[in-house]
Amino acid sequence: MSLVRMRKSMQSKLHLIMLALAVVFAVGWIGLCLSSGQMGGGDGSQQAGLIGRVNKQKLDRVAFELLVEKTKNRVERGGRMINAFEESQLRGSVLDEMIGSVLRHEAARKLRVKVGRRDINAGVKQIVDAQIAQVRSRFMAGRQGSLSDTALDAILRKQGASLSQIESDVRASIDMDMLREQLLAEKITKKLQESVDSSDNAIRASFDEVRFRQISVAGQGRSMAQAETRAKEISGKLKTADFAAVASQYSEDPYKTSGGDRGMFVRRDYLDKALADAVFSLKPGQVSEPIKLPTGYVIVKVEQKRSALPADFNDPKKMKAYKDSYLAQQQFMVQSKFFSDMQKDAKTVIYDPELRAYTAAKEFSGLVGTNPAQAKAKAMEVLKDLQTASTQAGADTQASARVYAQMGYIYDWLRKPDLFKPTKEERIKYRNEARIALENALQYTESNDLRTMLADIAIEEGQYDKALEHLDLVSQNAFDDPAAHKQLLQRYEKLQAHEPQKVAGLIAVEKKWAADYDKQMKAQQEQQGGMISKPFRVGPGGQPTPATRPGG
Repeated sequence: MSLVRMRKSMQSKLHLIMLALAVVFAVGWIGLCLSSGQMGGGDGSQQAGLIGRVNKQKLDRVAFELLVEKTKNRVERGGRMINAFEESQLRGSVLDEMIGSVLRHEAARKLRVKVGRRDINAGVKQIVDAQIAQVRSRFMAGRQGSLSDTALDAILRKQGASLSQIESDVRASIDMDMLREQLLAEKITKKLQESVDSSDNAIRASFDEVRFRQISVAGQGRSMAQAETRAKEISGKLKTADFAAVASQYSEDPYKTSGGDRGMFVRRDYLDKALADAVFSLKPGQVSEPIKLPTGYVIVKVEQKRSALPADFNDPKKMKAYKDSYLAQQQFMVQSKFFSDMQKDAKTVIYDPELRAYTAAKEFSGLVGTNPAQAKAKAMEVLKDLQTASTQAGADTQASARVYAQMGYIYDWLRKPDLFKPTKEERIKYRNEARIALENALQYTESNDLRTMLADIAIEEGQYDKALEHLDLVSQNAFDDPAAHKQLLQRYEKLQAHEPQKVAGLIAVEKKWAADYDKQMKAQQEQQGGMISKPFRVGPGGQPTPATRPGG
């Protein structure tokens, strides 16, 4: 049997990987992740044993690969194989988790929180009780009253299971490292939440609003020192000129056309902290000094202040709802800021070029659609690291597949006219580079996604037979994957205008598959109706194993 037919593509992409990562916190592995041995002075000598470091902690390469394998096994336990690009994202996510684990433990030390044996025992009991409650609820449908443990056990034994077996399976499936990490995160969250001011005065103040004008000096295209100098020059002009007039002439944001007037009242939580602190400390008519923000500098003039306290705020029933909403929002903001600041202040260095490319690619994806110029520059940074990684891959076919797959995706993004507006020459260049990278990746792996991307390129180039060849391989490898079949149908419909006779039958086949799949899924749901299939066993993470998969 060919490699194509043996491998099953996982079209659900990263959400399955992220689900697995949510289970594998792996903090218990942190002792392995942190190398205590002394390495050489330069990055080059450290790369052999390390993937990077976070502050003073060294991230061990062997431990990283073990974590990757552990996570990959969890993802593939359902019988589906992940493709090369998905594996590269999985590796990057494991890196994120290792970094996050270091920062969480530093946060725990900073906040003086610990997880003890009593916490672990209570956590295990909670998981077991929750799983048994879930099983119990399945047999309560249509029943009156309660279902005792004895009655539940009797029902389960008819299903080929037992209450004690479920409890045993759940306990055996619990990853204690994961549980310890989860409990630590909960304790950190609780500690941070307790720091929120929940007084009535704080809640009332949260309804204060202000309307103001602003003059912005962007940091983009200049250093922050240059932005500060520019902001001070403008601030000097305000001593003898009207704020609105100066804003109309010098401000560098969309409010410039309205003399800096933001046009609405805003509350503190909608503003950057530094800006909010300045605005709410001023009286109407007062002008601030230049305020430093992450994006540059801003000067503000307060126009009006008011309280938007609801008329029913003092109603006891309403007050509780207002208080709960306020606390939820503030607690979220406190946690976000705490970890954002920790991550920003952390001195993180990644030695591995493939993983360095992953971190840069995350920045690239955040810039796409908002700042095309910066996104393109970041893409070039990603491609440079991937070129280095491809050289270092050597005989490692898995690494080569991952690196070339990532290259293919980046080049495919760069050629999109709606995002980067490439010239005709650039589009041809990026399309060629994407094709080469994808073909290189497929020398080492098989992937429906990569094949589909090559089919798109072939269609764009008018090579319709070549596109059909790629799609035929996708069809052979689609199995019971609805996403893959949807991709096939979309591409066949694209080809209909060019090869109507060749694709007419293929379109009919795909439409019939989709209809049959929907019918099968509906019938399966109706047939199961909440019943547990025999034999009942508990899978990873304390979750019941599914019954049968469509086509499985």
